[in-house]
Amino acid sequence: VQMPTIDFEEFKTLLGQEAGIDPGSIQKDQELINDLGVDSMVMVNLVSVIEEKLEKEIEQVDIDKMQTVEQAFNELILN
Repeated sequence: VQMPTIDFEEFKTLLGQEAGIDPGSIQKDQELINDLGVDSMVMVNLVSVIEEKLEKEIEQVDIDKMQTVEQAFNELILN
């Protein structure tokens, strides 16, 4: 049984939808808060969407560790 996965492009799309940003403009080195204006509410919603898509629970999310888009991807998807 293959587990569902989310690649970086799909992650950008989900982040864009939750944050109201054009996913095409999101770069992996952009800072979530300073560059994209992402707040904790957006992150909570994003985690819920990812959990649903991956059919698993994401535990112990340390939002403070996630400064950039790439760090958020690594923390939420690759862990």
